[in-house]
Amino acid sequence: ELHPNTEVCSTMKCILPRTVIKIQNKDNQCFEWAILSALYPVEYVHKNYRPSKYQVHLGEVNYDEVDFPVKVTDVTKFERRNPELSINIYGWNSGMYLIQVSKALGREIDLLLLVDKEDPVKKHYVWKKDLARMLFKNSNNGRRKHPCHRYLHVFSTHGSIESHKIDCNGIGEKPQNI
Repeated sequence: ELHPNTEVCSTMKCILPRTVIKIQNKDNQCFEWAILSALYPVEYVHKNYRPSKYQVHLGEVNYDEVDFPVKVTDVTKFERRNPELSINIYGWNSGMYLIQVSKALGREIDLLLLVDKEDPVKKHYVWKKDLARMLFKNSNNGRRKHPCHRYLHVFSTHGSIESHKIDCNGIGEKPQNI
């Protein structure tokens, strides 16, 4: 069960503040709000947490036969109805881990599923807008990094990640961490 506006999001204090967008919704549709925040980013950062910034886009994404709150197991159903999207789900427990990597070839959207430590039934989806920054947050190197969504490994050049993808996609169905 996903609960809106709960202490689940206090977990975010240990995550870099500019790497995730947490919509302050009061319904069970945090998955939808997270998807909309990824598809239609708000320019003014201080207001990007408000559902009103994304309401104009409600109905632009197909949620037919997808029940709210959205379970991780229903994400592939969502992707079948929206083939232009590819949704990766991550978790956080003193660090990031992979829950589900998409097999779809659409625009990649990374979501973080936060879980309340005191009440694991309480969960909340947020858009993880900068995977590289989350993985490489302690670096003094100012260059852009290129993350592998499967391995949660960061590569220093675009060419190296592209070479890696050939091997990574051929490993099998189960995402792995190195």
